Amino acid sequence: MLLALRRWLGLSAAVVDNADPILDRKAQKWVIEPARVGLIARAEELWRYRRILWFFASRRIKERYEDKTLGKFWLFFQPLAPAQ
Repeated sequence: MLLALRRWLGLSAAVVDNADPILDRKAQKWVIEPARVGLIARAEELWRYRRILWFFASRRIKERYEDKTLGKFWLFFQPLAPAQ
């Protein structure tokens, strides 16, 4: 059933027999799968790529609050301000 679901979603690797690889590029699909699975593997992967995650998060915060009067301080001030 899992194999049928993967085929239905188009996630299975393309199998090409004796075909010219240059002409058959559109039929091929890339499948990226993790080397290890589980919670510990996910945590290790997040730790390994923490710098790029920090970069994307800081860029998003800068873009969101650069035109505000209080700037980045607004990120912390807004939840503390009473909602009316």
